[in-house]
Amino acid sequence: MAADMLGSALVQEAVNRVSSFVFSKRDEQAPLEHNVERLEMALSELEFALERSAKLPITDVALLRRRKLFKRAYEEASDVLNKHKPPSVKAAEDQAQRIFNESDIKSG
Repeated sequence: MAADMLGSALVQEAVNRVSSFVFSKRDEQAPLEHNVERLEMALSELEFALERSAKLPITDVALLRRRKLFKRAYEEASDVLNKHKPPSVKAAEDQAQRIFNESDIKSG
């Protein structure tokens, strides 16, 4: 019971942050990088909540439906982030991923 409540609270907090970002009036003066950072943080928290809730023995149908909705929101927000991320940030992340993969190959 406590695990269900904890999982629900974690997911709810993450969804509140994502929905706050998506539905809030975005300040036109705010730079794109700031909004990208906010969305990345919200997605990170939502991802954590989804991973955590996946490990919990949730049997309530309503909670399972809600988790499915949160997963869809995570996927849509990820698509929005990838669409609006500045090319320089994408290039830097690609470079970091290549370095990580190369170090993984060498150590393995």
